[in-house]
Amino acid sequence: MEPTLDRFRALARSGPWRWRTLEVRFVEGTAAPAEASLDRARGTLVVRDPRGIHHVAAAPHSAPGRPWAVTPALDADGLVASRHTRATADRRIDYADAMWQSYLWVAVLDPVELSSGVLLDDLRAGEVAGRSVWWARAVPVEGYDPTCSCCPLLWSRVSDRLEYGEERDLTGIDYPSAHDVALDLGTGAVVRVVPLDGDRRGAWSLDVLAVDVVG
Repeated sequence: MEPTLDRFRALARSGPWRWRTLEVRFVEGTAAPAEASLDRARGTLVVRDPRGIHHVAAAPHSAPGRPWAVTPALDADGLVASRHTRATADRRIDYADAMWQSYLWVAVLDPVELSSGVLLDDLRAGEVAGRSVWWARAVPVEGYDPTCSCCPLLWSRVSDRLEYGEERDLTGIDYPSAHDVALDLGTGAVVRVVPLDGDRRGAWSLDVLAVDVVG
């Protein structure tokens, strides 16, 4: 299956329904790598980093109001064609996995914010850490709705304007003009965000080490 704009956006909507357990290695900026194990059935997250082992819990996905209790509309490729978001919100549905340090972690595992309000081009298939991915060049525009504007997948003038409002002076900040983004084809998770230029504070990587997919 080759990437198209519609397929890339659908994959970005599909994360909550594509896997049950996941093991990953996450590196943000120059920080030391962290490894994490997630079990959605139990709602557990275990993170191992240089400071030790950290346990986080959330409601299991089988609980009422969690994504697996909802059947999304699927397209011909088995990807999610539409779902409730904050803009169309059914507040009874909580898509968030257990959070580690910031909502960036939640957005990485469920990158629905890439499905709208983002210009996408230069789509291509590739591999990251031995797994199939879809790459796209992404530019956030009006309508971009990050999971949290303080820690968006695409750090930009658009996200900072959402975070700080019109009153904040954003002149002089060297925002990236675009980001290269890779979605893991099996899980829908974001595995790479690479600012093309400007201040590269938004660069990070995630390697999928093991996964139990939804069959």
